[in-house]
Amino acid sequence: MKLHSLQLSLSVALSLNALTTQAAIVNTGDRLSINSGVYVDSNVTGSYFAADTDGDGVISGFEKTALHQGTEGFIIGIIQGTGTPTHSGAPLETDWNRITAPYSWFGNTGQEYTTSPITGSTETGLDFSGFNWPWNGIEDIPFGSGAWGEGFTDGIANFVWDGIYGHSYTLDYRTTVEEGSPTGFGGVQFEYHFEGTVSAVPVPAAAWLFGSGLIGLIGFARRKRA
Repeated sequence: MKLHSLQLSLSVALSLNALTTQAAIVNTGDRLSINSGVYVDSNVTGSYFAADTDGDGVISGFEKTALHQGTEGFIIGIIQGTGTPTHSGAPLETDWNRITAPYSWFGNTGQEYTTSPITGSTETGLDFSGFNWPWNGIEDIPFGSGAWGEGFTDGIANFVWDGIYGHSYTLDYRTTVEEGSPTGFGGVQFEYHFEGTVSAVPVPAAAWLFGSGLIGLIGFARRKRA
């Protein structure tokens, strides 16, 4: 009897371990919030983007720019366009954007948007092939390729999350500006790091009403049988 209980406990433990090691998939409508980057001495903690402007193949603290959430953060499975067009000079009070709040880089305004939905999981990574970077009034600067560094793949962001809604995630993505880019930064390697939490897609009110009605019907049927 004791042996049977031990075997059962071991089986349950192995099953639970298998469940926790499965890939965590994000669904259409799920939201990845963006924790603001904070400047600490000559570095940035939290969310940031950086460019290897000195060409030494290393992202240094002084090459990082703190990022803040826009009106939405990342919404999985939908295309997120721009807000206010980028322009020369620092962001204005009226500027806005969906994914990231507009920021100043090399004295001009930048932000991010997508031309194809972000999808994926912790196993496959997140599809960033449609990730774009408008800056200084140049709207179409594709950031969907040019991966660099060990462990990075073209158009794929490395995604770490335990699969539990409300828990934190980290996302890292590396890309390279295309040669001949009108930005003047052709061939420069960029790095993105995002931190935040994952929230489930909200259940529509109609679904709640349908579910409540269905439960009511089941209850009515049971009472009738009784």
